[in-house]
Amino acid sequence: MLFLRIFPILCVTVLSFQNIVSAQENKYTEEFEKLVSLQKEIADIHPALEKFYPVALVVDNHFFLFDYDTTGGHYVFIKKVQSEFPVSHGIRASFPLSFYDNKTSCVVSPEIFDSLDGYAILFHEFVHCYQANTVEYELKKNLRINKEAMEKEQYSWELDYDFPYLEEKFVGLYLKFLEEIEKDNPAGIYETRKNLKKALNEKDYEYLVWQEWKEGLARNIENKIRGRFNLDLNDGGKNKPFSRVSFYYAGDKYIDFLFREMPELMTNMLQLFVEMYAR
Repeated sequence: MLFLRIFPILCVTVLSFQNIVSAQENKYTEEFEKLVSLQKEIADIHPALEKFYPVALVVDNHFFLFDYDTTGGHYVFIKKVQSEFPVSHGIRASFPLSFYDNKTSCVVSPEIFDSLDGYAILFHEFVHCYQANTVEYELKKNLRINKEAMEKEQYSWELDYDFPYLEEKFVGLYLKFLEEIEKDNPAGIYETRKNLKKALNEKDYEYLVWQEWKEGLARNIENKIRGRFNLDLNDGGKNKPFSRVSFYYAGDKYIDFLFREMPELMTNMLQLFVEMYAR
């Protein structure tokens, strides 16, 4: 009799959980349909936008994971997983998910769907997924800065590397570089890059180029998307004092220049990095 009394309670609990998951699964159907529709409008901008990537929506420290079903042509709910670490509201990131075969995924909070601007940012994260699935790890494993960070278990070096942003010599050279970019002066751009490479130590220069390549490319494609959607361009990092985000802005402008000089680089991410590092 005890079992009979408890069994209905268990059923209600299980059904309640399933209803919660089902509600989250169905809640974003229109938003993902819009994502697929918008992607078709911008897929020609760059190969990074030709495919769809997993999207994990973070709600109350839980991941609600969706992925693209190629047979049905739409996003489907995969699973709900509690996060092993606190996830801040408003997150905009991409990284491998251990609970999804370490597939690099876009990790965002749901309000990203509230505006067209949010969709442009989500496509920015698509670019990072593309980088990770193509040449990012091949490039990273050859960087001295990454090798030393891995030896010291400093896995967040991309975010917290101690770069000399405020050193007078760097500030002067980087301001000069941005001026030459603004003037679209190839000779001045290349000369300033040479001077930057001489002025910085190996790891600092690697960090500079890495951020310009990784975040600058994502920003560049994001701004092309914004242009397509008639949105304001993202120029975060434009002004002093310099910070990591300054490399997003400068990388965007530098990559745009290199794409005009050497259009073949647009579809060759490895060679793009080589060109940026060699200067």
